Amino acid sequence: MVIYMFENSRRGDRPVGKLDFVAPHGPLAYAEFTYHPDWLANGYALGPTLPFTSGPQVERAVPRPLLDAGPDRWGRSILFPTVADNTRGRTAHDGDYLIATPDLTRQGALRFSDKPDGARWLASYDDSPMPGVYDLDRLLRAVERYEQRDASDSDMDILTRAGSSQGGQRPKATIVHEGRLMLAKFPAGDDRWDVIGWEAASLELARRAGIEVPTFRRHRLREGRSVLLLDRFDRTPTHRIGYISALTLSGQDDTSDAPALSYAELAWIHRSAAADHDRDSRELYRRAALNVMLNNIDDHLRNHGYLRDESGWRLSPVFDINPWPHAQTAMPISPEHSGSTRTLTDLIESSAQFGITADDGRAIIRDVHEAVRTWPAVATDLHLHDEIELMGRAFALAKDEAEAISTTTVGGITAPSEPPPRGGDVWVHPHIRNGKHISGHWRHRP
Repeated sequence: MVIYMFENSRRGDRPVGKLDFVAPHGPLAYAEFTYHPDWLANGYALGPTLPFTSGPQVERAVPRPLLDAGPDRWGRSILFPTVADNTRGRTAHDGDYLIATPDLTRQGALRFSDKPDGARWLASYDDSPMPGVYDLDRLLRAVERYEQRDASDSDMDILTRAGSSQGGQRPKATIVHEGRLMLAKFPAGDDRWDVIGWEAASLELARRAGIEVPTFRRHRLREGRSVLLLDRFDRTPTHRIGYISALTLSGQDDTSDAPALSYAELAWIHRSAAADHDRDSRELYRRAALNVMLNNIDDHLRNHGYLRDESGWRLSPVFDINPWPHAQTAMPISPEHSGSTRTLTDLIESSAQFGITADDGRAIIRDVHEAVRTWPAVATDLHLHDEIELMGRAFALAKDEAEAISTTTVGGITAPSEPPPRGGDVWVHPHIRNGKHISGHWRHRP
């Protein structure tokens, strides 16, 4: 099976290469990828495992950079009936799921065609309207029936057309709102708390902490059932934006037996690939601090992403962040700190590996802490007050350490120990006011 790949960008649909799936006995035997000559003249390597060179490149599996354009676990389950029909009883492989992912909603800028000129896109549903905000309740009910194994043909039709290749196994769909694609994330049947609400709270805390987040909003459809809407950051009104996961950028795969990659190692890896590695390293440091304070344990390499612009790869807005109320292992800070727990002290000790000083690291941690400490108010605003005691366990794990660091550092230097400039002055610690960071300062007591 030969398919042709294109990139949709400001310059239109440009040929990228040719991909041949060789599966003579059902399972994929190997995949052969060849860059198009025009792409070699003015394109870029799709990832470290697909070097920018002419001639066929043969792998025993679908090349890792292409899998980022394919379905996640949720998407694979939704696409299973379609893939089964397409394969007509033979054993399906990753390539079958890749080309069955809806063209309009797939992640990133790659498109796939069975024609060398791209005259027809695979898995195109152009004749069917995409769901919108007004369809959210219908989509949620389709998700609920699907999880209960009671989905109708109509349910499967809308879930397939709105299917998304964005990472994760939670129920989700892509909708169109005001001419833009948005990702809708739904509650799962086995959720033990309002996961959707707490993800919205986490994104708000990240925004206050100076971390880049997609535009988002939470819709409460009915009691206890909410949907989180996020702008698709791999789309503009006119074209698509290239995307790869940190898993792809690192050259690793899901089956690797190697130890989990750390934040510091990822910072080192993207120094050779990122358009602005200093900016991205500081941003990654800030995200590591946030994830420690939230006890977000889902920060694996698939949940860090990179977008392509004219100068190279850059960190995508943050996504899939959520507090977890139980201590558990997660992405290590550095190879030297790869034990069962991770701390903010580990992060400070690893600052140089991110290209910053320890004082800069303390200042970033202080900024993040000033945002995170507002979590009860954020949760209350999102009507999560009934779960504040439960989720307080997540925020308590790093609370004392964060407060200790915040009260001993101001602006990256030791907090003022000298007498105030005027008698009666009091020190005001850095804080968030109306969503803006206010630096530490002396204030005259009335």
